[in-house]
Amino acid sequence: MQETFNCTILNEKFNVEGPSKIHLDKKRYQLIQSPKCFGEMNPFYGLKHTEEAKEKIRKKIIEKCKDKNFVDSRVNLGIKNGMFGSKRSGELNPMYGKKQNAETKLKISEKAKERYKNGFIPVNKGKKLSQEQKNKIAEKNSKKFKFNNPSGQVINIFNLSKFCREYDLNPIMMSRVSKGTCKNHKGYTKA
Repeated sequence: MQETFNCTILNEKFNVEGPSKIHLDKKRYQLIQSPKCFGEMNPFYGLKHTEEAKEKIRKKIIEKCKDKNFVDSRVNLGIKNGMFGSKRSGELNPMYGKKQNAETKLKISEKAKERYKNGFIPVNKGKKLSQEQKNKIAEKNSKKFKFNNPSGQVINIFNLSKFCREYDLNPIMMSRVSKGTCKNHKGYTKA
């Protein structure tokens, strides 16, 4: 029989009382201080929150989300995002082969109507960007590429879209060449 520990630290942290108190076996109890908390190393591995605990967590999150600074600090862009670099298309998408039910569609629609009713306006609606602003955006979003041109010379390209416009090339095909999914496009190959 495994020895279990009443984990008072976790019970106090999550404000758990009564019969639903957290109990951990010796291995998990020792791993609480461990920096690796993935899979079986996580002290909560295999355990589930009670409905009461889920409700408490939900209420705390709703309360915290009223603070704009908290919401802004939770924005996970780029590498901070848990989905960064993962492909979620096709069968890997959790909604693959599923459809939203009528109730969910109605909720989404109502939320969107509410946002617009309360004065939600997209940032750039009705505004035209100056050429300087367009150039700054293009420079920020541009990446470096290396190709072999039709004559066999290695060329470095910054801003693939602009290069494709100047030399009458298809940017999608050039992107595929750079990724290696296509061998060449009008003589241009991956360097």
